[in-house]
Amino acid sequence: MLKIGLVGCGGISGVHVPAWDKMDDAQLVAVCDIRPEKAERYPGHKIYTDFDKMLEENDFDIIDICLPTFLHCEFAVKAMKKGINVLSEKPISLKESDVGLLFSTAKENGVKYMVAQVLRFWNEYEALKQIYDTKKYGELISGTMWRLGGVPQGSWNDWYLKKELSGLIPFDLHIHDLDFLVPEAAGNLENEKERMVKTPWMEQAIPFREAAEIGTKKVIAEHATIGLMITCDGSFGELPRENFLQAEEKTVKELKKQGKPFLILVNTKKPYREETQRQVKELEAKYGVSAMAVNCDQLRKEDILQMLEKILYEFPLQQVEFYIPKWVELLEDEHPLKAELLQNIREVCKNILRLKDITGGNMELTSHYISQTLLQSMDLSTGIVKIRVEVKEQYYYEMLSTLAGVTIRGEYDLVQTIRELSARREEYRKVEDAIHAVRRCGYGVVIPGKEEIQIEEPVVIHQGSKYGVKIKSVSPSIHMIQAKIETEIAPIVGSEQQAEDLISYIKESAKNPEGIWNTNIFGKSVEQLVEDGIRNKIAQITEDSQAKLQDSMQKIVNDSRGGMVCIII
Repeated sequence: MLKIGLVGCGGISGVHVPAWDKMDDAQLVAVCDIRPEKAERYPGHKIYTDFDKMLEENDFDIIDICLPTFLHCEFAVKAMKKGINVLSEKPISLKESDVGLLFSTAKENGVKYMVAQVLRFWNEYEALKQIYDTKKYGELISGTMWRLGGVPQGSWNDWYLKKELSGLIPFDLHIHDLDFLVPEAAGNLENEKERMVKTPWMEQAIPFREAAEIGTKKVIAEHATIGLMITCDGSFGELPRENFLQAEEKTVKELKKQGKPFLILVNTKKPYREETQRQVKELEAKYGVSAMAVNCDQLRKEDILQMLEKILYEFPLQQVEFYIPKWVELLEDEHPLKAELLQNIREVCKNILRLKDITGGNMELTSHYISQTLLQSMDLSTGIVKIRVEVKEQYYYEMLSTLAGVTIRGEYDLVQTIRELSARREEYRKVEDAIHAVRRCGYGVVIPGKEEIQIEEPVVIHQGSKYGVKIKSVSPSIHMIQAKIETEIAPIVGSEQQAEDLISYIKESAKNPEGIWNTNIFGKSVEQLVEDGIRNKIAQITEDSQAKLQDSMQKIVNDSRGGMVCIII
C-alpha cells in the first residue's frame, strides 16, 4: 500500500483527493495547507499546516503537489531530497532553470518526478500518441487544439491572475494543448504512420490530419466570433518560416469562407525589426487582412489593445451616414451640384466593405464643389460611420443668387439683399389681398394703413335744431381693375398661299418647347410683336384720361349710393 501526502488544498485538490481515496493500492495519509479550514474539508486524513513537519512525522511513498505554480519547485525538491517520489501539478515551473534542478534532484536521490499532464492518459490522446509514434497515416500535416474555460476565481492571493505567479493562460491552461500543428511538429505520427483518432463527429476513427482540419473548421464556423491566426517568422524554434505557409493559406481560406473578422499575428522574437515588418506587409497584401507582429512571450497590455483595435476594424461596415449642408439637401436631385455629390458618394461606397476601408482617406470625395470630407465618427461597436461633407462657400451664394434672382457674392450682398427683399415684402403684403381679388373677380382695393390716413380738425355742424361734430378724414386707396388688352398681329405677306404657308410655319414653330413665342415673323418674334401691341394700347391712355379715370373712381367711392353711375370720358 502506497502512502500519499498531499500539499495544497485549493481548487485542484478537489480532483486529486477523491482520486486517491478510490485507489485500492494507495492511501492518502495526510493533507497540508497553510489555511487549516481548507485542509479540514477532507476529514479522515491527518491535517497539517506545516509541510516540513508533515514530512518529518510520516513515511511517505509519494508527495502530491497541488500548490500554486511558483511554489512547485521548492516543495518538490524538499520531498525528493528525503527520498520521496513526487507528483506535481502542471506546469513544472515558470523558470527554465528550475527544470534542470528538479530532474537532477530526482536522479541524485533515486526517485521519480512526474508532472500531472492528464491529457496524456485520456483515451483520445493515447490513440493520438499511438498514431503519431507508428506513423500509421504518414507525416503530421496540421492540427488544432481548442480550450474553453472561465476566468479562475477565488484562488489564494489571486495567484491565478498574476503573471509572475501563474504565468497566466499559456502556462496554466494552454500547457495542455497545441495551438496549431505545422509540418515537423510532433503529435500525428507513430512508427512513421499517421495516427487514427476517434472524434465526436464520426463513429469510426479517422486520420489525425483530417480530424485536425475538421476540428479547425468547426471551431471557426460554430464557436468563434472573431479569429486570431497565429503564425511564425521562424526566428525561434526549429521550424523554418516556409513550414508555416501551407497551414497559413488553408486557415485564411477557411476564415474568409466563413466571413468572420480575423487578424493575422506573426509571433517573432523581434516584432519591430525591419525584416519582420516587411513580412507583415507581405501578409497583408497577400491575404487582404490586417496583420501584426508580436512577441507572444513578452506580450504587453498595449499589444492586446492594439490587437482588439485592429480586429474591430476588420468587422463589416453596417452603415455610412453622410452629413451635407441643409441647403444642399433642399436642392432637387437633378441640380448639378447635388447630382455630382450623390454620384461621388455612390462611387466611393462601392469598394467599402469593412470598417478599416474607411480609414486612410478612402472616403475622400473628389469634386470641385467640395472643400473637404471629414470623418466625424466611427462607432466600432455598431459598425456605423458618420461623414461630414463641406461644400465650397461660393456655391452657397450661387444657389442664393439663383433663388433670389439677384447677384449675391458674399455675406455683405446677402445682408443687403435680405434688407431690400424684406422692405419689398412689407410693401407686397399691403397689396397682396387686392391682387388676389383682381385675379379672382377683376377688381381689388388696397386698404390704406393708419399712417396714410389724414384727419382734419373737428368742426361744429348744425342739423335742424341740433348740433354735432364732424371729423373728416382723407385716405389714399389704390384700386385695381382688370381690363383685357386686345392686340392683333396681322402681317401682310402677299398671296393666299403665302398666308397659308405662314400659318403652317407658325404652327410648326409652336411645337417647340418654348411654344409660339419665339416664332420669327419679319425679324421679330411673336413675343416682341405682342408686347409692342400691349405697350401701344397702354400708351393711348393719356394723362388726361388717367386723371378723369381717377376722378371718376373717387366719385364712385365717395358719392355713389349703390345706384347707376354714368361716366363720360
